[in-house]
Amino acid sequence: VSGEPGMAGGVSRMKFNEGWRDVEMIETIQENNLPDSFVAIYEAGGVHNVNKNRFEAVGAKQTRWVQDTEFTFSGFMRIMALFMGGAFKNQTQKTMDAFKAFAERS
Repeated sequence: VSGEPGMAGGVSRMKFNEGWRDVEMIETIQENNLPDSFVAIYEAGGVHNVNKNRFEAVGAKQTRWVQDTEFTFSGFMRIMALFMGGAFKNQTQKTMDAFKAFAERS
């Protein structure tokens, strides 16, 4: 959408399928200090997600990934969040597991 993709200040439109529905969200990179940290905001249909990631070496070939995620809901999604709160946690864990599998294969 604007700026350099993946860099601080970069804004990208992301589209993907979550099985039963298509999702479109806007990603705004707040901070890209890889390999140490990465902070981004994701916004989609009443959901505002601040995602802070830290990567810490714990050995010669091991890295600890710490992710702090904050969800804020507005409109109809505030109501849905009451019933689907666990779904957001589960999706975050699923995404982290997929990235871990990818990183370990590389």
